[in-house]
Order: sequence, then structure tokens, then C-alpha cells
Amino acid sequence: MMRSMRTWWACGLAVLSLLLAPAAQAEKRVALVVGNNDYKFVPKLQKAVNDARTMGDTLKQLGFNVM
Repeated sequence: MMRSMRTWWACGLAVLSLLLAPAAQAEKRVALVVGNNDYKFVPKLQKAVNDARTMGDTLKQLGFNVM
């Protein structure tokens, strides 16, 4: 649970910094989004892949080329 909260905070801060940073029109913006529900030493997660899809969609709307 604690790892999940830290991950959400990190993602939230990353998105916030992107929203507050001035958009550079000439720069290409690329994001790599990874979602994994099945870590080796952690109980199987239920929503990590869906969360990654949502984050990717959000970044696309902000002008990123998402992989």
C-alpha cells in the first residue's frame, strides 16, 4: 500500500510539473509509460496497467508522443 501511495505521489508531481512548465513549441516531447500488474515480490496489482493507460492518454493530450 505504501509503495502504491509513493507511486501516485510521484506521478502526480510529474504531471503537475509538466502542467506548470512553459510548453516549448520547438521541442519534441516524448514520454515512456510503464504499467506492470505482476511484480515478482509484490502481491498482484489490480489497476497498474489501467493507470498507465490513463497516464498515457493524459500525456498525449498535453502534446507528448507516448510509448
